[in-house]
Amino acid sequence: MIDKMDFGLFKQISDQENLSEIFDYELNTFDCVRKPKVTGNISLYDLLMQIKYNFLSGMSIDDYLIPKYVDGKSNPDFTKIKEKISTVCYNATFKGYLNEDNLIAPTNLMFLDIDHFNSKDEALAYKEMIVSKYDWIVSCNLSLSRIGLHIIILVDKIIDKGDFNRKYDLISTFYFEGKLDDGANSLVRHTIIPSDINIYINGNPNVLSIDSMLRKVNAVPATNITKANSNTKEKGSGRESIREEKKKGISTAYTFLPNTDLQAITNDAARDGGLIFEEVFDESRFVDPNIPLYYPEGIGVIEINLIRFNNEKVYEGNRNKTIGGISVRLICLNTNYFKDKPDNQKKSAIMTYMLRLNRKICSPPLPEREVVNSVNSNWNRYVSGKIDVNLLLKIKKAFWSKHSTLTSNEKRSVTAKIKNEPKVTETRKKIADAIKELQYSHEKITQKKVAKAGGLSEPTVKNYWSENKSMVKEINQGLISDSMLFENK
Repeated sequence: MIDKMDFGLFKQISDQENLSEIFDYELNTFDCVRKPKVTGNISLYDLLMQIKYNFLSGMSIDDYLIPKYVDGKSNPDFTKIKEKISTVCYNATFKGYLNEDNLIAPTNLMFLDIDHFNSKDEALAYKEMIVSKYDWIVSCNLSLSRIGLHIIILVDKIIDKGDFNRKYDLISTFYFEGKLDDGANSLVRHTIIPSDINIYINGNPNVLSIDSMLRKVNAVPATNITKANSNTKEKGSGRESIREEKKKGISTAYTFLPNTDLQAITNDAARDGGLIFEEVFDESRFVDPNIPLYYPEGIGVIEINLIRFNNEKVYEGNRNKTIGGISVRLICLNTNYFKDKPDNQKKSAIMTYMLRLNRKICSPPLPEREVVNSVNSNWNRYVSGKIDVNLLLKIKKAFWSKHSTLTSNEKRSVTAKIKNEPKVTETRKKIADAIKELQYSHEKITQKKVAKAGGLSEPTVKNYWSENKSMVKEINQGLISDSMLFENK
């Protein structure tokens, strides 16, 4: 209950008649991340207001400015501060203690965590993108480190722990490009309460329907809008259409940063064991290696991104999940999962690679028996059809030729232009129509008038003004001539 007040009365006196009922949800609070005992309750509304207005609550300015990393390594001083801040559980409520045995009920809210942005500006840019795109986001704010995001969303229904885990993974794959922190995938996860005066709060969020999301995941990929795929005929429908695309494709070993041990063992696995680490398209489909195959709606693919392990170790608590997650993706990639025919010849190569990878990225490494059991278990689950490949798919839109000569930044620039092409075309049309409208009404054409007539912002019109400047000048001169002629008469 908000400030111990009737919710209806609160909405009335605060002039927030449209405020969603979810803001009256009671959430459990805790002393810190290491103490699972429930110490209090707080409404969602009061909690978000605390994040917004209790700037530096419980912390000195010096504490607040301590960075999470120093020279690329975790800062122990930051960890000490994090461990003394109060926490909250958004996902469910509990009786006494935060564990499954004491679960009262899920809230149908989901706490999503994205960490490891390169900078605060990058985190804020991503925040602006997602809150403008997804109306089921309830709130979004910077984490304590200021290089991560805390996102609260509202879903249709959470049944239990397994259901929460499944939906978290699906949401990460389909809506957040796989960026969500695997460590936050738990119904019993509680998180520290940071401060962010610029927190985004959606007073009346929609509900994310998981069934609707699944329908989109299995939808037919849109026709490629680049000339590289203009002559390709789409076959089938739904998942079969995606499988047809993959049957035409090939895979190559993942490309790593140069001169690393991780690169060496992966290249060995690709060369000696014949393992593949990501899906790419058949080179014959590229008309120009510097123009990607692009699908606006995306195609689900399995990818194994190991670059972060060049600089990071996997510690106790995350080792089994990391090793298991990589091995199950390797199994699917290397057994032609789109044909549903396991290739037993790859099993030994996968086992050898996972044992080497364990020794390289885990600190301390898992016992070899645990790695062997993990690979065997995932292999048997795959063979028996118990692995839902949909949960492993990452929605990918752009596919590049391995013969491309562009840098990573140049590729991003080209992809962005292709992605924005429909919007650019629409904007140009709006500007052209607005100019015609002003011309027919015999008004002097200015950027401000074009923006108003076209329903656009002035900065947007300014960006395209050079394309229309000479024509506008000619039209305006014609209007002046007509006016002078009329006056002379």
